[in-house]
Amino acid sequence: MLKITVDTADFHRQIQELQAGFTQIPQKLAKKYLKAAARDGAKVMLNPLKSITPKRSGKGKGQGNLRRSIKTAAKFYQKGSEAGAVGVIFYSRKNNLGNHSWILESGTKQRQNKKGANRGVGPAIHMMSRTRISYASQVQGVVEKRTAEALKNAIKDTIKPRY
Repeated sequence: MLKITVDTADFHRQIQELQAGFTQIPQKLAKKYLKAAARDGAKVMLNPLKSITPKRSGKGKGQGNLRRSIKTAAKFYQKGSEAGAVGVIFYSRKNNLGNHSWILESGTKQRQNKKGANRGVGPAIHMMSRTRISYASQVQGVVEKRTAEALKNAIKDTIKPRY
């Protein structure tokens, strides 16, 4: 999961204004637009992560499974009086495509079988970590822009007459 923190007073003021704006509109609309903004933020990292994720060499079954397992999602949450949305990019384990992502992300230590035969070391590639660090500012920019647009669109939808 991506978490971005910024210590500027201007950013905090803008966030407070957006929060105040979203509390004034119906929660159904806030949920719809905040989830879309969070999902757009996660999508910024989708193609770079796919390009940095290694593909198994050779022929046969399993080429590109890890790349195909990369997904984005957004979740809306409400905790007391606070509500928000979280955008996530992850390796899906559905159909056993991304089960081995942790091996490539974290690496493995030196290992041996019961007879003492060497089974090698798996170096850590840190695909997710590198992508998160490289694209954090772009994700923040997209989320800020989309959230401001989302508030305007939600207000328009609130004002729109329903027949």
